[in-house]
Amino acid sequence: MKWGEKIYGMSPVWAQQLAINVYGWSRARRRLGPVFERTWRAYVDRESWVADRMNEFIESQLRQQVQLAYREVPYYRHAFRERGLTEEQLDRFSSEDLPKLPLLDRQILRTQAEALLTERAAKSPPEVFSTSGTTGTPARIYWDTETHQHNIAVREVRAAAQPLWRRKSSPANRTAFETTAT
Repeated sequence: MKWGEKIYGMSPVWAQQLAINVYGWSRARRRLGPVFERTWRAYVDRESWVADRMNEFIESQLRQQVQLAYREVPYYRHAFRERGLTEEQLDRFSSEDLPKLPLLDRQILRTQAEALLTERAAKSPPEVFSTSGTTGTPARIYWDTETHQHNIAVREVRAAAQPLWRRKSSPANRTAFETTAT
């Protein structure tokens, strides 16, 4: 038993309730903080973009992502070099070049998750989440607060049964009633 659980168990009910509320607030803040709000709004705004603008955005984001992987993730730098990809080629990278990228083997994700962190993140690893392991051995996934909020926002926008044009505010700002009523 962890020390926090011991203290919780020995505390009076009012202190336990306070602890639960603080914990709940901190978890909600981690999931629905300012990055969530910005990301949610950006995804909603992009829903109205014309195809050309969206394609330019996608190409730009793809190029930034492969450049980041090359510069800051030793595993990918090595894998890209093994495939003959240089930093100069990545500066001109487009979706047509996707077949040139190495595929990430699930075994590497399971056994070498730390190798997939950026050099900065490796110095102070973010929180670890595990996959369920339904297709085999669970894998460790590292998410910092910003990534966590980003992913929750993407899920919220994409998984909503209601069309985006009917939404008035971000889920982070809705009351419990509004969330269940929509």
